[in-house]
Amino acid sequence: MSLLDIGASAADDRDARALKRLQVAMAIASVPAVAAWGLTFVAMGHARLALAHAAYCVGTIALLASVAVTRWFRLLRGPHMLLVLLGPFALHWQLGGYVGSGGAILWSLLSPMASMMFQGVRRSLPWFAAMIGLAVLSFFRQTPSPLTPPEIAFEFMFNTIGFLAFLFFSMRFFVARIARERARSDALLLNVLPAKIADRLKRGETTIADRFDGVTVLFSDIVGFTPLSAKLSAAELVKLLDEIFSRFDAIADRFGLEKIKTIGDAYMAVAGVPEPCADHAARAAGAALAMRDSLDELARERDVPVAMRIGLHSGEVVAGVIGRRKFAYDLWGDTVNTASRMESHGAPGRVHVSEATKALLENEFDLEDRGVVTVKGKGELRTFWLDGVRRAPA
Repeated sequence: MSLLDIGASAADDRDARALKRLQVAMAIASVPAVAAWGLTFVAMGHARLALAHAAYCVGTIALLASVAVTRWFRLLRGPHMLLVLLGPFALHWQLGGYVGSGGAILWSLLSPMASMMFQGVRRSLPWFAAMIGLAVLSFFRQTPSPLTPPEIAFEFMFNTIGFLAFLFFSMRFFVARIARERARSDALLLNVLPAKIADRLKRGETTIADRFDGVTVLFSDIVGFTPLSAKLSAAELVKLLDEIFSRFDAIADRFGLEKIKTIGDAYMAVAGVPEPCADHAARAAGAALAMRDSLDELARERDVPVAMRIGLHSGEVVAGVIGRRKFAYDLWGDTVNTASRMESHGAPGRVHVSEATKALLENEFDLEDRGVVTVKGKGELRTFWLDGVRRAPA
């Protein structure tokens, strides 16, 4: 186990563990820094003035040791912030006050700052109030400094540069952390929404709804999955679905489709949304054939009796974002309903397309006339099987 993890517990999430590691790291790093500060007084011939520094170092080491033994992190958090608060004031009083100490009490501000970092804004307020109260009381304790004017000037320079350096690197750390958290939240948002739509939300758009005149919607469903799922454990079921849909996600990316959602073992995607494109039908057809073949390959590799039923239809849709707590980018319109019917009235291992989609594909793909099919909610429709990409004559 790392020394930085002495206060960690199994119940800590990633952020809690990171904050604990940071506080332990700051406590450890402060010991040699404060010791070096105390040694400057020894070098100037004022060894007695280094007692406050020695007390801080011994106290911090004792707190770290107690946390390592007991695993109770509270032994470090509050008591250490108290040391950080009182140590600079002790030196401030020893050196005669504001002028004689060279601004030593600047370092006491680290106590409410640390409380804000590790405990939150509300809990930092009492620490800040205590620091202000001690600073006011210190005004009435002005005595001659044991330091010479050049030594006071050196201490002022030491305290100013040291404190500003600490502020700079603290701000740098937290700005970098904010940037990492923003990048993480953006990545999570992009797992839910298309990049273009996510950008519009971040710019402040509250209602996102667009009409697209030419798109091709793809619906797929795994035939045989329901009886198979009854034979698999929960972990095996989720692992299999994850592998299937991960393959489909990669295929959708390769052909330029936008994944809309999964429902159980069904997968829905669209070509031409949110970026319109003239070849939406060809993209969707290529993806459908690749998905069919990918599932066939997986079925052979895993020896599982599953096949893919896929439906395609082309037309216009409305696309938009719904929800506030959990965003969802979805499609609406008769095109969506017809694509769903193409899938449900299809056959295992086949890609079933409407006449509208066939008209957009017939120059590039081989299609087989299925004839007129009675489709639920649509009546009689002429539909086609998509067999593959048309090969040039030899």
